[in-house]
Amino acid sequence: MAYWSSKGHPQWRGGKDKTNQDIALRLRSRLNMALYPDNDGYSEISMALAGAFPSELVKALDEDAEVHKAPFHSRITQFSLELFQKEIAASRPVLLSCQVRVAHKPHLSWGHEVIAIASVKLDKVDLIGVLDNFYPTEHPETIRWIRKDAFDSLLAVRQKEAEKK
Repeated sequence: MAYWSSKGHPQWRGGKDKTNQDIALRLRSRLNMALYPDNDGYSEISMALAGAFPSELVKALDEDAEVHKAPFHSRITQFSLELFQKEIAASRPVLLSCQVRVAHKPHLSWGHEVIAIASVKLDKVDLIGVLDNFYPTEHPETIRWIRKDAFDSLLAVRQKEAEKK
């Protein structure tokens, strides 16, 4: 939403004073969230984990776009490297669902949505570059590289006229 609001659709931000965190919290309030007890030690204080399914995210994005008169539609499909690269080539970042190891506790893995922005092949391995808010770093622009086989689904947000292409 922040990306598209900076690309000629400022109404989706919801106001000039709205931060990316404000946008994320607004979207999260639209999600049908579930709480999961942290029985495995994902957090240091056994804080309950919250999550929602990608289909809920599609619904929340579409509702928010309609409320803010942003001409966008979201769709979810099975992940494919070819489709991902097509979206990136068209300057459309995507949300990917993945099963990844928790960076600070690699013995644990977690279903997670990430913003995917790039791909590369290194030593015959296809990697997807993501911005991951679950593992914040000192530099927010840091890209985390994940093997393509960790991804389940691809959520694309497109301008309604781009849907016809």
